[in-house]
Amino acid sequence: MTFLRILFFGLVFIISAVPVAAQKDFSERKRLYDLMEERKKNFSNYLESLEKKSGIFGGRTKNDMRASIEVLKAIVETDNKIISVLNRAIDFKVYEKTKTNYDRLDTDKRLINLIHASDTLLKQVNFLKQELSKSESVLRKQRVYIVLLLIGLAFCLICFYYKQRKT
Repeated sequence: MTFLRILFFGLVFIISAVPVAAQKDFSERKRLYDLMEERKKNFSNYLESLEKKSGIFGGRTKNDMRASIEVLKAIVETDNKIISVLNRAIDFKVYEKTKTNYDRLDTDKRLINLIHASDTLLKQVNFLKQELSKSESVLRKQRVYIVLLLIGLAFCLICFYYKQRKT
């Protein structure tokens, strides 16, 4: 039961943690798709306006040409919007790549600093271990000297006691 609960919450977390970049990418694609549909509709309107001939002998009038020019302007505006969306997408991709590179460099620097700190701490630990072993050996020697001094003092006291007892 606990495993299933953990699995469920893990899947919910993964699904809910869709990056903002992916959502932005989706909205940019939708916008681009909508603009392409608008351009297709404008181009079909342009083809219709080319076929429209309302002149006296089946020719095109000035108004027919103006309508065609207006549709062409709409197509150009849509193309400019498409180019703008594509440029934003390219700029965003370049930004993401640059940000990723800087993040990687920052992570590399942090890793190098941590390695140096680890090496320094390891050297300090080894130095302290050596100092501890030296101080322990000095302490052992001091204990031996104190014990020998106490034995010598006890011997002197015993000798002094026997000497006092004889007299």
